[in-house]
Amino acid sequence: MLKRRARASSAGWLGAGLAATLAVGACKGPDLISLGGEIASGNVRYLSPTGDDINPGTMDSPWKTFGHALPLLQPGWTLRLLDGPYDVGTSGMLNVRCAAAGPQSTVPGAIPASNGTPDNIIIVRADRDRQAWLRGDGRLPPISIDSCHDWSIEGFYATSQDADTHATNPATGSVVVLDGPNQGVVLQRLLLAHANRYFAQAHLLRIGDGASDVTVKTNELYDFHASAIEAWRSHSLTIARNYVNSRDTIDYPNVDAGITLDGARGDYGVRLQETATVYVLNNVVEDVNTAFAVVGRDANVDAPITSINSNDLLGNIAYRPWSIGFAIDSQCADQNPCDAAHTVIGTRLDNDVVYGGAMGFYDAGSVGTIVEQASVIRAARGVYLWKDMHDAHIGATASVRDTLAVGFQSVAYAAGPNQTDWRFDHCAASGGYDPTQTYEPDDPAKVTNKVTVTPDLGDCIAYLPANSMLRMAGVTVGANVVYQYSNLGQPTTDLVWTPGFAGCGAQVTATDVNDGSKPSCSDVAKRLNVNMGSCGLPL
Repeated sequence: MLKRRARASSAGWLGAGLAATLAVGACKGPDLISLGGEIASGNVRYLSPTGDDINPGTMDSPWKTFGHALPLLQPGWTLRLLDGPYDVGTSGMLNVRCAAAGPQSTVPGAIPASNGTPDNIIIVRADRDRQAWLRGDGRLPPISIDSCHDWSIEGFYATSQDADTHATNPATGSVVVLDGPNQGVVLQRLLLAHANRYFAQAHLLRIGDGASDVTVKTNELYDFHASAIEAWRSHSLTIARNYVNSRDTIDYPNVDAGITLDGARGDYGVRLQETATVYVLNNVVEDVNTAFAVVGRDANVDAPITSINSNDLLGNIAYRPWSIGFAIDSQCADQNPCDAAHTVIGTRLDNDVVYGGAMGFYDAGSVGTIVEQASVIRAARGVYLWKDMHDAHIGATASVRDTLAVGFQSVAYAAGPNQTDWRFDHCAASGGYDPTQTYEPDDPAKVTNKVTVTPDLGDCIAYLPANSMLRMAGVTVGANVVYQYSNLGQPTTDLVWTPGFAGCGAQVTATDVNDGSKPSCSDVAKRLNVNMGSCGLPL
């Protein structure tokens, strides 16, 4: 089981600007989590859509249904799914629960199964990555885990579809659902697409109440209208090295109208609501309204009060968000005082990059937020600490350090009049539409150690090159996205942008995921100008 350590601090970094980034598909990151493994061949069983449950479950004579296979799995066992489509009416779906279904279970008919142990986890995986296709019908999630310990789900291609299911729980339209007090669950190398658009709350990957020590890493997520990854009332999560692109998926016409944030594309890449001690590391998000968000409880939620603190977003890239790259909002809903479920405390954003969009970083009201060594490139606005009136009754505090804004159209760094305390220290701005609008207000007591050099970035997005003026003469400003963070938020010396990066992604038979004949995750390095032209990285 993943054990948490103290949060990372800038003092422990391995050199100025050390950061991390994406490792998707075939790219491999630091292996800091024990995944158990296939201890002996006798602990491996096989499933196939053309199998038969009377078979012994071997590779040559596989089982057919999840209903037969899942209850038989014991700690240390692996179930491997052979190539092919798995449907609700044939093999069923990978819907498992390890405790009695409660009244609020998203999938009350899920299949009972055993828990794993930290040393002997239960693994369910594709025999070949992304070639076992779990095809949900919009009424049942292709993958759901309810109240399980020490399971790992690996390598599947999973999709849902649009279906009018208003008589059922909206979350069943999601593609992957974690419900109840799941612990020690790993979701990795999954290719997820197309939640049921009949519901605003159907996400690609939903982590619900009570989850802890859940790891979501090296997945690809496409074609969604709500959130790619949505977590709430959970803690001690790691969301690392995932690639997200909504691909302009629109809301279903005339269904849940006005509820989603953006009807023309995905709402959020990664959204944390009412979470604590979550590490969001080295993810790349494209084509969404808001790429990353840390927020308090939504309106009209009746649940026990939990605290929101110590969420770290490190080494992430938001590429062309329609609205905001990184958003923080306590969502206090005019409470006086604002309770713990609505007060976002101690969020840290280090070495994050925003390219394009309306705003790089927006803090609508939080306590103790730190933005450090970030880059905002060609966004209309840079960093805004602008407490919203619905957060009026919290003492909002935030600081921004060693941060770069390039090519902004409005104000690079702004703080609203309702902000309780704020600082802009050692920040740089260049190429704005109006150079006089770098800081608003330009208060010498709050704006300190201005960096006035003009950066030499070339076409770089994901990397601050060694010849930049901002890396010379003792100046280190802006994100340097070259190295991976560990799953506990610590910097490493493991490079991500390796020669193998261009080959990441999965080739699958479904043409709606691949870009023509290319793998699913294609041309990401090209769009981010990684190892191309004047922006080569130290490989």
